[in-house]
Amino acid sequence: ANQHVPKTAGSAVEAFLGLPFSGHWSMRLKHPYPSGLPFFTVLRHPIERIVSWYSFLQTGEAQKHYEARQRHFCVNDTGKAFDTPCVPRLTPFEFASSGEHSVYEHGYLMSNHADDNAWDKHHRADPIGTDANFMTEWLKPHANSTLEDVQRLLLDKFVLVGVSDQLAAFELMATRVFGRDEGAARQTIAAEAQHHVKATSHGTVEDLFSEE
Repeated sequence: ANQHVPKTAGSAVEAFLGLPFSGHWSMRLKHPYPSGLPFFTVLRHPIERIVSWYSFLQTGEAQKHYEARQRHFCVNDTGKAFDTPCVPRLTPFEFASSGEHSVYEHGYLMSNHADDNAWDKHHRADPIGTDANFMTEWLKPHANSTLEDVQRLLLDKFVLVGVSDQLAAFELMATRVFGRDEGAARQTIAAEAQHHVKATSHGTVEDLFSEE
């Protein structure tokens, strides 16, 4: 089962392995874990993930609650619902440094709301905190779990942990672990490298942030 942290190539991995979209829920919402089910996940540099998340919210594409999100994220009367480019209220630096990014992920991390209007109803105005800026919040087995608890969970329940900037290596490892055809997998990986299309387009971290 893929522990799919948003904007960490989770959809690409699921497509590669022929798996359905697993959702973005935190590990504690999967507890108690299905017996014998191995988990895997891909992590990403936290600042790169926030930059990608910022760009994703700005487009409004491929997200169920884009109108509610963009009402909060975009300047009034801009965004997908108005057929005009979203003008973000915050710069990428303000978004990353303020913890504002956590607001949009609160529902995934805290409770599984089936209601279509859940984001509007349960949207919290304050950020979760710095844990969500990293990825430990997604992997915590309980809300008050420590980093050591997360490390134990990864060792006990996860068969593979990868990083997004080494995605091809992770996919090859997954092929071997799950007994897939390695020759076919290598062909798919090569094709992905040739024709990969990013869901969002944005500058690199170096383009957007100064060293300061």
